[in-house]
Amino acid sequence: MTHAQTSNPMQQPTLQTIRRALKAVMDTHRGTSRAALAALDAGRAAYRGAFTENERARVLSEARRIQAEAPEGHFLRQTPEIVNFEQALDEMGTQLIDQALGPDA
Repeated sequence: MTHAQTSNPMQQPTLQTIRRALKAVMDTHRGTSRAALAALDAGRAAYRGAFTENERARVLSEARRIQAEAPEGHFLRQTPEIVNFEQALDEMGTQLIDQALGPDA
């Protein structure tokens, strides 16, 4: 056990802590084997699934605003209208979450 686990065994990690840990792994790890790639995909799915409907709506709203305000010729102008949270992250990446919800999300 780590020191953190022994100092307060009843303390559970917060959702924000789990999100930050998953994001850190996704941002720094590049899978080099099938197992690593599968684990990375599972981490991405867990990260994306860790947001409430309200948070998802806020991220989608921010993505739509950015798409609408994109200058002529920007790739987002040629992208179909963003209609859901998953598409927003696929088109704009996880930094969109920080932009919409703040860095502590």
